[in-house]
Amino acid sequence: MKRVLVVTVGGSSAPVVNAIRQNGPDFVYFLCSSGPEPAAASAGWVEDIVREAGAAEGTWMVETVADADRLDLVLQACERIAVDLAARFGSDAVATANYTGGTKTMSAALAVWALRAPGDWQVQVQRGRRGDLVRVADGDLAYLQQTDELRADELLRQVDGLDARGEHGAAVQVLETQAGRLRLGPDRRARAEAVLRRQRLQAARDRFDFDEALRICGTDGALAEEFRAVLRGLVGERDCFEGERPWPPRGPLDGTLLVRELVRHAGRCASRGRFDDAFGRLYRATELLAQMRLRRVFGIDTGNVDLALPAVGEASRARLGGERNARTGRVEIGLFSAYRLLHELGDPLGARFDRTRDRVQRFLQVRNGSLFAHGLVPIGERDWNVTGSEWTRWLEEACGE
Repeated sequence: MKRVLVVTVGGSSAPVVNAIRQNGPDFVYFLCSSGPEPAAASAGWVEDIVREAGAAEGTWMVETVADADRLDLVLQACERIAVDLAARFGSDAVATANYTGGTKTMSAALAVWALRAPGDWQVQVQRGRRGDLVRVADGDLAYLQQTDELRADELLRQVDGLDARGEHGAAVQVLETQAGRLRLGPDRRARAEAVLRRQRLQAARDRFDFDEALRICGTDGALAEEFRAVLRGLVGERDCFEGERPWPPRGPLDGTLLVRELVRHAGRCASRGRFDDAFGRLYRATELLAQMRLRRVFGIDTGNVDLALPAVGEASRARLGGERNARTGRVEIGLFSAYRLLHELGDPLGARFDRTRDRVQRFLQVRNGSLFAHGLVPIGERDWNVTGSEWTRWLEEACGE
């Protein structure tokens, strides 16, 4: 692993020489000013510093800034150094940013860059006797600054932003790849771990992995209090729908929990501008609502309708016989056929669908025209605000009914 030192050069060469001697780097980047005024032309002093520090030829490079009081220019110089460092050493380097010399702007820029840079940058300053506020006197030592907790705070602010946008998977990735590199005290470590558990739970819920989300609840009392009840309901309703347990005669498993979850997901997709995804979830919620009703009330599986069931009348039996899959031999029915069957069975949800068929067809027309479904027309914000909101209300009213 190569040791790389990045130093700002200013009015005193001694701290820079000491930084090189004390760090013993394999390579040094000098961040210097190159203005017309003698006091600003720190680039001209580098050869003296190199000679005094005993740095070998080919182990150093100068990066200059025309105006050492412009933060943007100094940050651009830091970026150029980082690009060269990556090209020269790849990932086989540990960089230390020593910001003792140079103008206040140069020091501030290098410290900020190092704190926010990708990879494991260390931040360092020379400390020694000061006779004034102009420069550090001889006898200074290089001290690493404690930056990990500052990095952790910045990292958690970044995760807060991702959480607010519903980007829980991205938040997990950020925490897992970066938080483990930081040396944190007990309080910040506990906070980071709690945030990671919450983001993992939310990410699992986003991908409909309710078992994993429920498992995470078992590791955190605060999460259990907030999420366990709803997650247990979602798992229970899923198991009933899949036939792994009987539907309870009473209680919260009314066949709408998973539907409402899909509607919630649709709204979150729309808030992130993913309108095609949002409409896809509303379509699935509409289909699932009929499937749930048929399974829960009549014991009918839309993926394999048993025509011998007493609930299936003669008219329905004759119609559904024509929908048998030639390959599987099963009677498999889609959205419209499922709602029609509910209507034929005298179910109020089927009657409601029959009354509002034209509205639902308008909803589906927008969804079906997108590349996400069968067409090429993008779904936009206006589609969501008009059709999406109306479709959402239709589902909420149907669930309430």
